[in-house]
Amino acid sequence: MHLRHGVQVWAFILLFGVMIPGMAIQSVFFDPQSSGQVIGSVAAVSLPLAFLLFIEARFRIGADARGIVARSVIGERLQLPWHSVEAVRFRPGIRLVVIDGPGGTPRVRVSVLRSGLPHFARLLTTHVPPERFDARAREVFRL
Repeated sequence: MHLRHGVQVWAFILLFGVMIPGMAIQSVFFDPQSSGQVIGSVAAVSLPLAFLLFIEARFRIGADARGIVARSVIGERLQLPWHSVEAVRFRPGIRLVVIDGPGGTPRVRVSVLRSGLPHFARLLTTHVPPERFDARAREVFRL
């Protein structure tokens, strides 16, 4: 089972990472009558956000009965067996589940924007003891 991003995330990346910056470039360089300040300001804010979302979307995450398998943007492979999960935390501000591996280092971050989250949640709650979930994660996963 793989956790992927849906169409809405890729549409956001296309709109804010390509189209709006493209409109800003067109407005600033090719339309001498327009100042391009508003669209340039929007592009200046949206481009970094779209880039970060693109990087996060390229991070591959999978889960099965053995544990979590992830592959970073640069191809680095991470395997985290369920018995090695030391903590599961939920960050409500950025809507992210952080799964800590051995030594408490944040190993896997799972955005709630990914599809397949209910199946992932079932695997997580089945294989990881409830005491390893923080209070917010217990609330989210209804433990």
